[in-house]
Amino acid sequence: MKKLIFLILFLSLNISSQDLKKVDLIIYSYHSITSAEQLAKRIDYDFNTDIEKIRALYTWLTLNIQYDYSVSTNIKSPEIIIHNGEIDLKYRLRWIENNLVSKTISTKKSVCYGIAITFKKVCDLLNLESELIKGYTRTLNNEINYIPKNKNHIWNAVKINEKWVIVDATYGLKRNAKNSKPNYYYFDIEKEKLNLTHFTSNPKWINYLNQKKLKNFCYQPIFSDAYFKYNVELIEPLKGKITSEREKIILKIRNIKPETEISYKFEESLYRQIPTVKSKNYTTNIVIDNPKKNTNLYIYLDGEYALSYKITKPE
Repeated sequence: MKKLIFLILFLSLNISSQDLKKVDLIIYSYHSITSAEQLAKRIDYDFNTDIEKIRALYTWLTLNIQYDYSVSTNIKSPEIIIHNGEIDLKYRLRWIENNLVSKTISTKKSVCYGIAITFKKVCDLLNLESELIKGYTRTLNNEINYIPKNKNHIWNAVKINEKWVIVDATYGLKRNAKNSKPNYYYFDIEKEKLNLTHFTSNPKWINYLNQKKLKNFCYQPIFSDAYFKYNVELIEPLKGKITSEREKIILKIRNIKPETEISYKFEESLYRQIPTVKSKNYTTNIVIDNPKKNTNLYIYLDGEYALSYKITKPE
């Protein structure tokens, strides 16, 4: 009986995933959405399954909201709110969040907090169980080996068929570039891959995601979109800071397809260069001349930025 239930749940999720592109196409026709209530009502009318509904919500947000770079990336500490008891406090907190949701939808721009709060608000209206996950992300090389004091990111989890689906609509936002599309890699992302770019501050989610320590996360290289797009696996070096007196820097990466062009660039270089590449048993060795100075090293797959390291001169 348990096997039958598992099979039914697996097939329901699998069938839904096959139709998600159809969901995306329908969302492209959503025009003049002015409130969370209007968005939730339309999604609820157009789609049947929970996975379709959160995909629709993810697609609408990533298509229509732009990241507001004028606002600080750090998550602010809770404001001091004057209130008249617990009921009044809940009312005031709800008012603040609803105001942020309205602003996000009306201005079509926000930071991660506004985007995640909007995602949760629509989930609540759709009667979907969801949670906000606060924590840390890294995108710049100067963040390698730096342990932050303040949380700088927030994303969402939605429970569907007793399984948590992790989504980060902020990371999925459509770029400003012409003909750019939402990044669906951050929709229902696998735990192991999420742990390369996100670290939560909540013990419950640290345990669920099998995360180790914040220090381990901060000492990793910086992983970017192409790393996940090409579905490769870094073997070594697993630390983001490279200090070596050897003449060559060697990276080992698994599952790079033979036709994929590998290139690299140091921070001060104007152009990308082609390294020496040796492949055997699905593992590729990327051999690069050691600059023996302080700089940043960027690795590209077919011209797309995949990961980077901080290079430091030996003392």
